[in-house]
Amino acid sequence: MKKKILITIFFLISLTNCGYTPVFYQSDVGFKISEINLKGENIINNFIRINLKRYTKKDYNIIYAVSAQTKYQKNVYSKNQAGDPTGFELIVETNFKIFKAGNLIKSLDITEKFIIQKLEDRFEENSYERSIKKNFAQSISSKLITELSNLK
Repeated sequence: MKKKILITIFFLISLTNCGYTPVFYQSDVGFKISEINLKGENIINNFIRINLKRYTKKDYNIIYAVSAQTKYQKNVYSKNQAGDPTGFELIVETNFKIFKAGNLIKSLDITEKFIIQKLEDRFEENSYERSIKKNFAQSISSKLITELSNLK
C-alpha cells in the first residue's frame, strides 16, 4: 500500500515540473498594439477589444495599430413545413487593417460561421447566441495575434 502511494506521489511531482506549455501559448509575442479602432457589431467588437487589451500594455519596439470593420449576420438556415425558421446560420465577417508607423502593411479578412437550432425559450436562445459571439471574438482575436506574430 505504501509503495503505491509513493509511486503516485513521485509520478505527480514529476509531472508538475515537466515544462509543458500549450502549442499556441504566446506569453512573449514581441510586439505592442498601440491603437485599436473597431466599427460594426458592438458585442463582438467589445469581446475583441477585451482579448486584444493585454497586448496594449507591453513595451516593445514593434508597434502596430489595428482597425477593423465587423459585420454580423443571422440568416435563416432551415424552415419547417409551416415556413417557420428552425435553424439559423451565424456569420461574422471581420476586415482588419494593420498599420505600422502610420502605413498600411496588411489587410486581413476573417470569416467565422456557425449553425444553431432555434430554441423554444427566446432568452436561452439569445444567451446561447451571445456565447457564440464571444467564441467568434476569441477565435478572430487569436487569428489576428497569430498573423501579427508572423509579420515580425
